Amino acid sequence: MTGFTRAVAALALVVSPILIATFYSLFGQAAGLSMRIRDMDGDFVSGILAALGVLLVLQIIPLPVRHRAILTALWLIRAAVTLGLMLFYESYYAVLDAKHYYHEALFLSDPWALVAYGDGTENIIALTSVLAEFSQSYAVFKVLYAAIGLAGVYLSYRAVILALGRESHGMLFILGLMPSILFWTSILGKEPIVSLGIALICIGTVGYFERRNAAYLLVFAAGALIAGFIRMWLLIIFLTPFLATLFLSSRSPAWTKVALGILSVPLFLMAMQTFSDRFQIETAQDLLARSNEIAKNFSTGGSAQKLDSSFDSLGGMIAFLPLGIFTALFRPLPGEVNNPFGILAGLENAGILFLLIYGVWRRGVRPFTVEPILIWAVLTLLAWAAVYGFVSYYNLGTGFRFRQMVTPIMVSLGVWAAFGPAWRAPGSAGIRAARTA
Repeated sequence: MTGFTRAVAALALVVSPILIATFYSLFGQAAGLSMRIRDMDGDFVSGILAALGVLLVLQIIPLPVRHRAILTALWLIRAAVTLGLMLFYESYYAVLDAKHYYHEALFLSDPWALVAYGDGTENIIALTSVLAEFSQSYAVFKVLYAAIGLAGVYLSYRAVILALGRESHGMLFILGLMPSILFWTSILGKEPIVSLGIALICIGTVGYFERRNAAYLLVFAAGALIAGFIRMWLLIIFLTPFLATLFLSSRSPAWTKVALGILSVPLFLMAMQTFSDRFQIETAQDLLARSNEIAKNFSTGGSAQKLDSSFDSLGGMIAFLPLGIFTALFRPLPGEVNNPFGILAGLENAGILFLLIYGVWRRGVRPFTVEPILIWAVLTLLAWAAVYGFVSYYNLGTGFRFRQMVTPIMVSLGVWAAFGPAWRAPGSAGIRAARTA
């Protein structure tokens, strides 16, 4: 353990309990009333014990010593957010998805009957109801979901290690402390599960293109299934760029392209059919109607933007894409949403945008067109933003919350763009590709 890691862990060990106690004294009872928790003190104590349990697990799981030390520090900070800062959020907002999940789960008699692949709301309620067999504490639920979120952070870092060919512990701190990731994957909700699935997708993708090991395709499939369990359209969003990268990569053997192409066709068609059934889309007019309905539903709230007009043609939707994509990836920018969450979001977005612009200015766009991992990252971000841009543009706060799904990819891409191939280990597959560009 380096001196920096030791200092961060020691600071977190001291500051985390103080923050938790302070926020509970200020907002605990108000949050309990807002969340309709009868015994807030008992519920909170249960959450503290659960957080200590996770801390104990981190000390005994078989991980590299340095990783375990960093994860311990990150967990103490995450616990302060989940059990401390989150109380302000829960007391301030009267309508929260977490409240709905919690109370529906408590009174669900048969959670397995509610499970439906791709229906995130019902599946989160069902999963929480299963957890309620062991504890009915809302704080315990938050802690368990936050632990899943931390697992997603760590697996995202493992994907970075695969891409670099070496350790970069600073990236683990960056990913674990990025405000959007830290906050939105520490709640009782869909985000921690989705982040776990996407992290596995990243490991599978990077592992396959770096090591050419077909076993990583199973990891990709597992991640896609987990993410699709909550939001089925993520299957399409992440499968399409992977296939495109496979065919664009000159280093992929022809037989591999053919085999995976044949295998992916039925999977892609099944995902498209599920998507169409879920949103009742059969024609182009259905697509327009659903897009307008979604935009209207999200154009309310403190960070919403006015819905000036509806999409009246597919051409209009296509023309909107550049603005929607930019909004989904980089907004709100500083000054667009002037509340505590909006200010943090603006600073984070500005930082990522600066890294990418600086990297492209230094190295040009060519590296992003020759290396499979970079091609995949860019295509994935574009595919994701093309879908979520229709939501993000009309509600910047909701859009920022959704964007945490791909924030690890954006941050990793931004750091690579800013620091370039020298960041990676000599001899890695990616660096060889960069040298031949």
